[in-house]
Amino acid sequence: MSIEHLKATNLHLVTATDNKPVQSNLPEEIELEKVTPMSKASSFVEEIVVREEDKEKVKRKVFELNVLSESLKLQYTNADTNNEKRLLKKVVNNDLVKKYSLTTKLTTTLGLKGRIRNDDTVKEAKEKDNIKKIKEFFLRDDVSRATAGRNECKTLKKNKQQKRFLLDSMKNLHAKYKSEGGKDSYTTFTRYRPFYVINPTLNDRETCACA
Repeated sequence: MSIEHLKATNLHLVTATDNKPVQSNLPEEIELEKVTPMSKASSFVEEIVVREEDKEKVKRKVFELNVLSESLKLQYTNADTNNEKRLLKKVVNNDLVKKYSLTTKLTTTLGLKGRIRNDDTVKEAKEKDNIKKIKEFFLRDDVSRATAGRNECKTLKKNKQQKRFLLDSMKNLHAKYKSEGGKDSYTTFTRYRPFYVINPTLNDRETCACA
């Protein structure tokens, strides 16, 4: 008869007089027994006596662990993004691993060492660099020309700048930008055009007081 069956039977017995459950007499260690990674490992060791007929079973277990380890290493090495690497590192950074003090050991074994850059920081830096390149492109003399009058300026959020007039259409200028190695789309290209670089219309030639 199994321990589980004994526990179930023992806990549900009642006396003939007061109809109250009889207290379990099973050993405390059986009552508190839980399946954990360590107990599973101990059970495996106890179960296996490495005789000739058991070698394949041991070999299979070790083989499976080695495949899993190498698979995680390969996935981490070939990860396309830092977010993917960060997700894989969580495998060795959780409560279960910390409980058995295996974080450092597993991190080394699985090749998950090294700090991971913050993708948001990298993305932000790249975007700032693109904005700078687009603005520099629009301010080139072969793309726009400065207005002649000192009072021809444009203001945005208290930022007052001398107007510059485009020398070609935005479509043509974007094509020129791309031909020189620019990677940004037309939408991004137009979004980051300096506000004071404009098409030379009569309305845009109106002067304003620039102190």
